[in-house]
Amino acid sequence: MDILLHALSGVQFPYKLRIAGAGEDAYVQTLKQIIHQNKMEANVEWVGWKNNEEKYQFLAESDLFALTSHNENFAIVVIESLAVGTPVLVSNNVGLSKYVNEKQLGWVTGIEKIEEVRESLTNVYNAREERRRISDASVNIIRYDFDDARLAEDYINMYKNSTNKKAV
Repeated sequence: MDILLHALSGVQFPYKLRIAGAGEDAYVQTLKQIIHQNKMEANVEWVGWKNNEEKYQFLAESDLFALTSHNENFAIVVIESLAVGTPVLVSNNVGLSKYVNEKQLGWVTGIEKIEEVRESLTNVYNAREERRRISDASVNIIRYDFDDARLAEDYINMYKNSTNKKAV
């Protein structure tokens, strides 16, 4: 989140960042300090924890879900966002970044340089038609790729393949 805040502090377009969830007090205070130092208070809204019902509505109302993490193994929230038609911007450290890129369901950015994230955010802002295309396509793609029966079959096949391999 700190990376995203630093990147947003220098963008040249209007935005509203809505932060959901809860975090450790020390980290939240660090984020609030970044927001204050960059005079971003008018552009940031703390919306608090969202339960399962509220979460999907919150995500669906968003133009973009951004996850510029240093490390996220899977990040189910990326799938949840796409499942309700919300495009995503993820760092290349998010486990689903390859999937997002291959399926063309959003943008992947490096996070080593704040300017790179800022440029990615600007590109996303300017890509209105691409965001619309992703919103229209993502629901069906996610529904197909993450269908319970299909995933179970994939796991069974992986298990069968792994047990059929001979030891070297």
